[in-house]
Amino acid sequence: MLLQDSKYWRLADTSCHEEVNLANDAEAMAAGKHSGWVATALDGLEQTLGIADEKGVKIIINGGGLNPKGLAEKTQEMVIFSAAVFE
Repeated sequence: MLLQDSKYWRLADTSCHEEVNLANDAEAMAAGKHSGWVATALDGLEQTLGIADEKGVKIIINGGGLNPKGLAEKTQEMVIFSAAVFE
């Protein structure tokens, strides 16, 4: 039995919101108004690239949603630009 205060209930509730967001993003992407990935994924990456480069950290990003290739390409652009800036 799932209780409202159990971790499983919260996970199920979160999953429902994610599915709604994915559906909304799919409609927006089809209309040309969405990139197909989670914008905050790139925000976090941008804020930490300098430190990652300094420490030699490999970048793994999960947020591609409907367009993982597009997010991977954008991430690569940001990493290359960051490397050039921090050299």
